[in-house]
Amino acid sequence: MSLRKIKQKSKKREPNISITFSEVALAKTLALVMDFDGEVGWHGTVVRDKQTSFTVNDIYVYPQKVSRASINTDQFGYEKWLMTQEDCVFNNLRMHSHSHVNFSVMPSVVDDRHRENIVEKLTGDMFYIFMIWNKRFQYHALVYNRKTRSVHTTNDVNFSVIIGKKRIPFKKLTRSTLEKIIDNAKLDNFLINARGLVETWKGVRNEFE
Repeated sequence: MSLRKIKQKSKKREPNISITFSEVALAKTLALVMDFDGEVGWHGTVVRDKQTSFTVNDIYVYPQKVSRASINTDQFGYEKWLMTQEDCVFNNLRMHSHSHVNFSVMPSVVDDRHRENIVEKLTGDMFYIFMIWNKRFQYHALVYNRKTRSVHTTNDVNFSVIIGKKRIPFKKLTRSTLEKIIDNAKLDNFLINARGLVETWKGVRNEFE
């Protein structure tokens, strides 16, 4: 069943679900959004804790070509990159995110089409999370949960991050806390590697915009 058909069939609001980021996953997400002047895309490894509860454990940048407002995947490089990932990573790449830099985080028609293509390939009780971020810490989410045959958008999701032993809702995070999360993670090597995978590109065909 396609994402579009599920949206059309949904007649009542689904109960809230929760997505919890590890501290390092949120730190890497924020660092990517803030470090790149143009768009950038990344995957996240995610596990299902309960039927409607998920944890984002880590973030991985894949080979891509970007401009200030678009991302194009280097398909050959991407497939080669996938094959180099350990099974524990490969089997849990259940999130795709990208930045909209200083623009609105609402998905474009191209974003919707990309999401449809991924969702239509899911089987069994698989799930997938899509997110768009910008530099103002605004984010848009869409969660496809095949196990419950439901789709959830941003307002249906309770987002939080685990810092130490505390679970902090995104809505309570201050700018100083966000800066500390990035600083504490010591992400210099992560960002150096990410820049090596992201190529500046001035093409005309957009995969995401």
